[in-house]
Amino acid sequence: MNGGRKKWIEEGRELVQDVPSFSRSHYEAKFPDDNVRANKDLILDSLQQQRFNLVDVR
Repeated sequence: MNGGRKKWIEEGRELVQDVPSFSRSHYEAKFPDDNVRANKDLILDSLQQQRFNLVDVR
């Protein structure tokens, strides 16, 4: 919601009080893939050696 609740209402969008229901599911968490993670030391070292460009995709 870009603009928050106030903008939502100003645009005439619907507000409801219904509680949604979701079907049961199963999710199995996996360990992080260290091949796609970079820690602070790796980043600083690599930037200093100009081995790559850093793109923050948060």
